[in-house]
Amino acid sequence: MYIGLTFKRERYSEITEMLQDHARLFDRKLEMYLMVDLNLLELHFKSMDLAVIDRVLLYDYEELGNWENFKRFSNLCKKFGLEFSIIKKTVDLHSDVDVPIGYLTEIIQ
Repeated sequence: MYIGLTFKRERYSEITEMLQDHARLFDRKLEMYLMVDLNLLELHFKSMDLAVIDRVLLYDYEELGNWENFKRFSNLCKKFGLEFSIIKKTVDLHSDVDVPIGYLTEIIQ
C-alpha cells in the first residue's frame, strides 16, 4: 500500500487523483492524507502500522515550503524506514547522472 500526502487543502482532490493514478501504475492501493505540518506527520507515522506501507507519495516537493522542510520530510521517512517518491517532474532540474534524492539530502545536511 502507498500513502499519499498533501499539505494543500485547496488542491486535495486534484492531488489525490494524480497520486491514485500513479499508485494504479504499480498495482498499489493508495491511502490519502491531508497534513497540516511535519510535526503532525511524525505523530501520524508513530501511530501507523508501517509494515503495510510500501512507499510514501508526495506530489510536489514545493508543498513542503522550503529546503529545510524537505530535508526534515526526508529524514522522517528515513527514521521510520519508509521510502518516498515525488511524483511531479520538474523541468528546471537537469543531470547527466541519476542521483537519488536520499543521497542529495544526506550530502547537504
